[in-house]
Amino acid sequence: MLWLRYRRDLWLIGKQRKRIRHRYARIYRQAVRDKRRSDELFAITDEQFEEMARLDDQRSETESIYLVQRANAVRIRTPDYLDQCAWEISHKTGMHRLNKDAVAGLESAIRKEKQERSIVWERRVKIFASAATAITGFMGALIGVMTLITLHRS
Repeated sequence: MLWLRYRRDLWLIGKQRKRIRHRYARIYRQAVRDKRRSDELFAITDEQFEEMARLDDQRSETESIYLVQRANAVRIRTPDYLDQCAWEISHKTGMHRLNKDAVAGLESAIRKEKQERSIVWERRVKIFASAATAITGFMGALIGVMTLITLHRS
């Protein structure tokens, strides 16, 4: 469920980026047709980059939230919000997001925890499969012996 929400949020951000690109391309083409000055064209481009930077920050915050939720799901300790070494505040949106080192560390810890859990389940499956094979073999041998006994009596 987390993954679906995360992918939907990223899709919505991508959709907004596309809408902004198309809108500013249209505005820029119109400004060129109207023969606006270069500083006005630069202002249009600058405004577009500001909106794109805001969406990039929003994407980083979404990724940070998803990563923290994944860490909570596997019960891994997450960095404290007051920890300035792990979190940075976006100057565009004012939201907290994990810095690159914290993201790498948290992803590594999540991978390690999932790998350890899969090893435990793998052992359980191997033991169960071995036991099922042994029981099946024993039942086959028992049926064979019963058949021989029945044939010998007749």
